[in-house]
Amino acid sequence: MQFELVTVSFGDGLLHGMTHGSGNVLALHLHGTWGNFYENPFVAALAPVYANHGIRYAAVNLPSHDGGSIAESMSDSLSALDAWVAELASPASSIILQGHSLGALKIISAWQKNHNLMRRVKATVLISPFDAVAFYGGKTAEEIDANRCVIEEHAAKFGESSFIPEDVFDLWPLSSAMYLAATQAGGDWDVFPSRDGTHANALQPITCPTLVALGSEDFASFPAPQIVAESLTEQQTLLIEGAPHNFAGKEPELSARVDAFLDDLNL
Repeated sequence: MQFELVTVSFGDGLLHGMTHGSGNVLALHLHGTWGNFYENPFVAALAPVYANHGIRYAAVNLPSHDGGSIAESMSDSLSALDAWVAELASPASSIILQGHSLGALKIISAWQKNHNLMRRVKATVLISPFDAVAFYGGKTAEEIDANRCVIEEHAAKFGESSFIPEDVFDLWPLSSAMYLAATQAGGDWDVFPSRDGTHANALQPITCPTLVALGSEDFASFPAPQIVAESLTEQQTLLIEGAPHNFAGKEPELSARVDAFLDDLNL
């Protein structure tokens, strides 16, 4: 499979990505936490699926790629999305947005904020969306509040850019500022609140055909992925048995469902 390496100027440097295929429709894949444009195997596996439908496929880096996830910024990511569209698509091109994990949350946020790009988006693919507040903060309001108090005191003492203590969150480094943003109920990252069952309502601003893909073994999901999927009655929801958060080993099943979804679009 042939890929083209592409770049776009952003801030003081360049962001990198890869594209495959050609066509008047551009599908943009946005990575998740500590991700990048190539790491998860399903990213490349989906490229020929889109190409077979005459859609140009691009997996691109956001400013938060790799270590940049320590201090995520929703606004920076949406600005980078605009930059990529300007670089890769003509003004008349239609757009498909695909996001994984935190990338899916950024797409949901763009819809909720009625970001100006959304008028060009003809379909949305959300892979492993999750409740950021519950994942980072805790499963109950009391646990979330307690952890936030610890980090607020930590930030006051060591600064907002300081890494949070591992006894609060130990899966990867996070800045205090990022942790407080990610765990703020009703904040920028609280766009898929499955902890209280209102995640289906949170997707209502998405006005185009939507596929939500969840794995039954998703470690980031709360409550269980099966419960989350059952609540998404108005979305085209795919639950793949045995699939982890990054769908490793289940790429064929995910590709087949995306293929069927694109068939239904008739773009």
